Amino acid sequence: MEEILKNKIKRNLLSIWIILGIVLLVPVGVFYLADDIHIVAICLPEKRITAGEDLSKYECRKVSCTFRYVARHVVSLYDQDDPEKVLYTCGYMVLDDQLQNPFCVFLPIDEAERMENMAGKTWSVMNGGRELISSVEVNGYVWKLSGKNAEYYNEALKAVYGEKAVPVDEVYYIDDRDAVKGKNEMDSIRFVCYAIIILLLGFLGYLVVISITAFRFPQVIEEFLSQTKMSRLELEKEFLNAKDIDGVIWLTPDLTVYLNNTRIGILKNRDIVWAYIKRVHNGKNTFYELRLFCVDKKMCAKVITGPNRQQILEYYQAYCPHIVIGEDRMKKRLFKQDFNGFLQLQYYRYANRQTDSYSGFDRYYGMSGNGYRDPLYDTGSDLSGYRDPLYEDGSDLSGYRDPL
Repeated sequence: MEEILKNKIKRNLLSIWIILGIVLLVPVGVFYLADDIHIVAICLPEKRITAGEDLSKYECRKVSCTFRYVARHVVSLYDQDDPEKVLYTCGYMVLDDQLQNPFCVFLPIDEAERMENMAGKTWSVMNGGRELISSVEVNGYVWKLSGKNAEYYNEALKAVYGEKAVPVDEVYYIDDRDAVKGKNEMDSIRFVCYAIIILLLGFLGYLVVISITAFRFPQVIEEFLSQTKMSRLELEKEFLNAKDIDGVIWLTPDLTVYLNNTRIGILKNRDIVWAYIKRVHNGKNTFYELRLFCVDKKMCAKVITGPNRQQILEYYQAYCPHIVIGEDRMKKRLFKQDFNGFLQLQYYRYANRQTDSYSGFDRYYGMSGNGYRDPLYDTGSDLSGYRDPLYEDGSDLSGYRDPL
């Protein structure tokens, strides 16, 4: 029994991992390929770097650094949709403190005059002069420069280093204060990235939880055995002789064993009072659930069923006559508003006449009153004073012999 359930749980768990993995990886992949955005990098905290470090290591991550030397203006940008072509950001090639390792930064356009002033002083220093240059701090995300703008950067390299300049295939820049992307665009990008990360972590947490709880079924079995008179051997025998319906539910006259994705449950049939199949719509998908309600008026099981779902209800109807089968408006109203009346439909009529081989059924559910014994157990019983709950006329049943 345990081996069968374990293998089925493994298969179901693997299916869940595969499905959720596809669901998560597809949007992440599309987002990355479409916008060249590293979702995890954007969500990382700001990294302090030194001027001249390889920016490709920090693509899409927020960094900060200081520099003093500005080698050359690269390009200034304006909005293509702006008829007046007003510049909003300026890009410069800057150097580290040893006047080496050039890299690119973009700043707000109001920094252009300051940067040009620093560029003049930098050239003076490169030609042997002495200048006092205040450092500038930038902080922003690292992005890749593309198209004509990347060509402009390589032209700036050649202008500074002449024939010694080595063209750069992939140019990265620091977007100071979101000067290029714009605050609104970056807020949207950050929101989407954080949402995806939170969703990813939530799904991973869910998978971890169900993976841990999935293999707690031996504990479920032990709890069931401790609450009944059954031994493990008897339970194994019941399971082996049970009617297997679609590999999700196993039925015997006494027990119902079910598997709902990765969780199992075991119910005593004598506790079930209502069973029906519910058609459930989930977006464009439709599936069918077996819903079982117990004598405490609670839903005790909800199981996604297979194509042979009707066999479950047919089995209950044949072997568990105390269970109300099917759903309709009258049954729903009676169940909600008059549960005792609902039990009188079939439960009171049949439940006390059924034997439970393992749970001491008569001890818990046998009706006693003025010498009454269930006629199925003793056809010569004295029924003096017994009042059948299904009848309200209070007829004295003295001397009555049940025809059954």
